[in-house]
Amino acid sequence: MYEHCKIVDELARQLIAQHHLSLDKKLVHVAALLHDIGYYPLLDENGYEPEGVGIKHGIVGAEMLRTEGIDEVICRIAERHTGVGLTREGILKFKLPLPPRDFVPETAEEWLIAYADKLHSKAILINDPHDILGWFNAPQTYLEHARKFGEDNAGKFAQLIAKYGIPDLKELAGKYGQPLK
Repeated sequence: MYEHCKIVDELARQLIAQHHLSLDKKLVHVAALLHDIGYYPLLDENGYEPEGVGIKHGIVGAEMLRTEGIDEVICRIAERHTGVGLTREGILKFKLPLPPRDFVPETAEEWLIAYADKLHSKAILINDPHDILGWFNAPQTYLEHARKFGEDNAGKFAQLIAKYGIPDLKELAGKYGQPLK
């Protein structure tokens, strides 16, 4: 998970630099490193992610961070980075195991972390939660994935591509020795 979080941080920093974005860079850095902390308590005793629980990692992570007294701005990023934002309607429609309320990014920093997170994916391979298979997602690849959850979802992701552009995914894939899909 940590390598994924470092990659999301690097992607976010690249996008900020490319577009000269006026964002809180320290906030983005810290939030990128903490955005997936909620996965850890969801892993079973063998380090696997049981089917269907991963969708909860944002709210679990936000609660963990709140318990530790972390700034609410960072907690909200952890809570709202899943997909291109989870709406109450989507949670009910897809019968997701989440409270029926909106978990949609609102601030520029929240949206940036959500977008950068979609450009890199990870899967836990074996008993060690530190053993992760990672790959980079070309925007078109993730756009097709987003479409599975409706055209509105795909449209939101297309807006993020238009707003933030595309970082140098080939360079990062080479640097981390991971494929670009």
